[in-house]
Amino acid sequence: MRAIVARIGVIVVLSATALMAQAAPQSAAVYQGQAAEDFLTNARIVSTRPIGEGVTRPFRVTLDLNGVPGQGIFKSIDERKAGVTTLADGSSEIDFQDSWQTEVAGYLLDRMIGLEMVPATVKRRVDGKVGSLQWFVPGMIPEAERLEKKMSPPNLDDWNERSSRFACLTNSSSTPTVTSRTFRSPVTSTSA
Repeated sequence: MRAIVARIGVIVVLSATALMAQAAPQSAAVYQGQAAEDFLTNARIVSTRPIGEGVTRPFRVTLDLNGVPGQGIFKSIDERKAGVTTLADGSSEIDFQDSWQTEVAGYLLDRMIGLEMVPATVKRRVDGKVGSLQWFVPGMIPEAERLEKKMSPPNLDDWNERSSRFACLTNSSSTPTVTSRTFRSPVTSTSA
């Protein structure tokens, strides 16, 4: 159970940090709430394609609801392993779980505590599989890529504050290590 709570915490923290640091963030009214949830739940699926990165093998989903286009990220992973599991980075976890359900739980937790930072996430069937469908927020790249390209965050002071908050949250919980390959950053056209 502790691992599940930790994973939900990582989802909330990553989504929150990434969204808060965007140059021109969408308001919570756009990417959260009943309208966003209804769109994700009811929109027609136009196409799906693998994103090509991420251990959960997510898909980008193109949606349309009454002529209004949109995009989402779909994850159907649902793995559980009893006992001790050695992860790719060499660390270990007891009773490992990686599930789309934690994506939905992370969004609901965000809504309950009023952060307004995790994109709407719903349970949805896509291409015959049940999983999570999350509102796609454009303008994010892996942190490692941002650092490699020497790209500056849109607002350095805000980014530093969010990074500190992220570090405090991850250090105060039993969350797994987040790497620069999984952490998402906003991008700007200005180099550091």
